[in-house]
Amino acid sequence: MLERCLPSLATTDYPSFNVLVVDNGDHTPANEAWYHQLNDALPTPLDLTVTWWDQPFNYSQVNNVAAAATTGEVLLFLNDDTEVLTANWLRTMVGWAVQPEIGLVGMQLLAPDDTIQHGGVVLGMNGFADHLFEGMVPGVDTMFGPTWWVRNCLSVTAACVAVRRDLFDQLGGFDEKFVLCGSDVVLGLDAADAGYRSVVVPDHGMRHLESATRGTSVPGEDFHASWWRYQKYLRGGDPYFSPNLSLMNRTPVLRSFDEPSPMVKVGDVLNRSFTVFRQSSTAAESAHLADTCRATDATAEAVAALHAATTGRVEVRTVNWHVPDIDSPFYGGINTALRIADTLAKDHGVTNRFIITAAPNEAFFRSALAAAFPALTDCDLMFVDGSPASLAHTPPADVAIATLWTTAYQVAAATGIGRKFYLIQDFEPMFYPAGTNYALCEEGYRLNLYGLCNTHRLRHLYADRYDGVGWSFMPAVDDSVFHARGRTNVDHNDIATVFVYARPGHWRNCWELAAPALEQVKRRLGDKVRIVTAGSWAGSDDLGSGVTHLGLLDYAETGQLYRTCDVGVALTVSEHPSYLPLELMACGVPVVAFDNPAGDWILHHGENSLRARRTIDGLADAIGDLAADAAARKAMSAGALATIAEGFSNWPAALGDIYDYLCDPDAAIATQSGSD
Repeated sequence: MLERCLPSLATTDYPSFNVLVVDNGDHTPANEAWYHQLNDALPTPLDLTVTWWDQPFNYSQVNNVAAAATTGEVLLFLNDDTEVLTANWLRTMVGWAVQPEIGLVGMQLLAPDDTIQHGGVVLGMNGFADHLFEGMVPGVDTMFGPTWWVRNCLSVTAACVAVRRDLFDQLGGFDEKFVLCGSDVVLGLDAADAGYRSVVVPDHGMRHLESATRGTSVPGEDFHASWWRYQKYLRGGDPYFSPNLSLMNRTPVLRSFDEPSPMVKVGDVLNRSFTVFRQSSTAAESAHLADTCRATDATAEAVAALHAATTGRVEVRTVNWHVPDIDSPFYGGINTALRIADTLAKDHGVTNRFIITAAPNEAFFRSALAAAFPALTDCDLMFVDGSPASLAHTPPADVAIATLWTTAYQVAAATGIGRKFYLIQDFEPMFYPAGTNYALCEEGYRLNLYGLCNTHRLRHLYADRYDGVGWSFMPAVDDSVFHARGRTNVDHNDIATVFVYARPGHWRNCWELAAPALEQVKRRLGDKVRIVTAGSWAGSDDLGSGVTHLGLLDYAETGQLYRTCDVGVALTVSEHPSYLPLELMACGVPVVAFDNPAGDWILHHGENSLRARRTIDGLADAIGDLAADAAARKAMSAGALATIAEGFSNWPAALGDIYDYLCDPDAAIATQSGSD
């Protein structure tokens, strides 16, 4: 490959560039001599350096190490299976790369038969991502415009890509979770998230024999890593590709009415079904839960006897986490459970094991851990269906922790466990109407598990209603994502932006109240208000007119969005107000919430929020009043930031005492009770 690539590279007409080759072959005198002989024979020898790679091959890591070893202001990553076709190709690419608004610069590459091999990356095409115009003759017109246009795109192939060094460093380089494929796409997504646009130039200055070096096989872990970064666009569409065109064809053709979503192909690869969530409570579901969530008086008495027999401090070395299926590791209660596990591993050397109530799919769940908390990637995983037979072989551990009410039954019945805990993060019976599910859920609080309660309020509820013994911590926000640094100053604008989390398929978010209230606000304020929603489960039928729906956002994007908003709407009637109010307030956004006593510890009416009556009119009045009053918004924004700074901005501090609680729960409970 290099015997063709390097001589062609020497024909480049550019005033100053150097070439670094990373060779992962044998480092021998003969191979070194080969480079010298090849370069010396060129009419104009290259400024050439060869470095040798003897570590396991990781495309992302190789490129990151190579970039760090160079000094150029612009980095041009080039695969060895390429051939320069025009002398001025590098002038063109650098000319685009140095423009301040540009992220990545790719070239419309040609295949060996002179058809287009790459015309930009389209997210969702043929599943995960694919190349636009591949296989087409250059210089033709299409219903997506001529192939000779310079095009904006989300990303490009790293077979030939230019990027400013300062931007590459700012973005953190290639993501090394990707072994072979996908990190180039993700680098473009990172650039887009940072506010840059990437382009493809159609100069045909380069030929690419794709996969000649690596072959056509893609490591399975790269598909899984891609899912966690691509999913926003797989669900919501690529903003640089027309939704009227087929994603099943690299040649632009009209999309058929029955064309499947990319999620179908992706689901087949990941062995997982991605369907729109709609909460329900069926008789079949209740019958299944009744059959798997079994407990007797003897079950609860055995837990109490176990704890009575285990006194004093016992250093915890192993923890079994009983968790439900993982939809996303970035949000809500599962994120907190994983964050605690990550803290225990990093700060105390604890070995975590995850007992997952789901169909076996190790690669998917391991990739979820890697995406959010890389230190947990190699933890032991065990899959169960909740039945006694599937739980019979659960390994012993110093501690077992339930994270959802169904898993409380699993922990109570587990053998070989030193102490048993229940991570309580909401009043879970309220997830259901009164009935079988409610009753079973409530019985989970009567199994004598030590409560590990997310907020003091839930600890008191556990004790007062169920005689549960527990200890509590107060939650925090991820300051790397949720902060007010660089917050857009919108307090004096004529138009107020109102954000609402769109989760219409879930009862707990009261969308049936929110939707008509938002319509009422829009009628009242007209163009003086802009309503923005985000969420993966909302469709056009769920949202009213005058609402801009952004679909699923990447985790980091949520903070970026909140910093542009004037009012945040966070609706819950349960005993825990969710993390949404904290995250909004950390970004300087005053909150409109229901007048629910469960929010007393964080939502202070008139200081950092407005608390509304739980009716359409009450909610509409609160949203409308705050949206119309810039001075009140500014004052409450300052109050929101002060509230977070006072005690909710530091996760390490919030979780710092959990290990001691797990080692000696009775002592920690006595200390905390004494300070109440």
